[in-house]
Amino acid sequence: MFFRLYKTAPNLNFYLMDLYVERMRFEALRCMSRSYRPTLPLEVIARMLGFTNGAQADKDVLDECEEWVKAHGGQVVVDSASSERQFDAKASAATLFMPEPEDAVAHGDANLAVNDFLTRSAQA
Repeated sequence: MFFRLYKTAPNLNFYLMDLYVERMRFEALRCMSRSYRPTLPLEVIARMLGFTNGAQADKDVLDECEEWVKAHGGQVVVDSASSERQFDAKASAATLFMPEPEDAVAHGDANLAVNDFLTRSAQA
């Protein structure tokens, strides 16, 4: 429901919702890993997590979704019968995690890094 609202939010409200997209996707993936066993088609995951607008997902969207799932500890397998990519919910249930942001610093603002401050003050 969050992602349906996100796609149709009026008056630029989706910018406010951007703050919660990553967390909502992760929580939804955790719920899916506990609810759907043993596998779930990656196309369904992409649609539920807002990677696509409800139409059939193309290869680029599925690649983006797969990359996101793997970055959060999920496992994607290829079904031998249909050669369709599947989210392995059973194997992923215990390995899912929320990665730390790459640009995170302890005090919350990357612009206040000590090394950058010393470099800028030495140049001035």
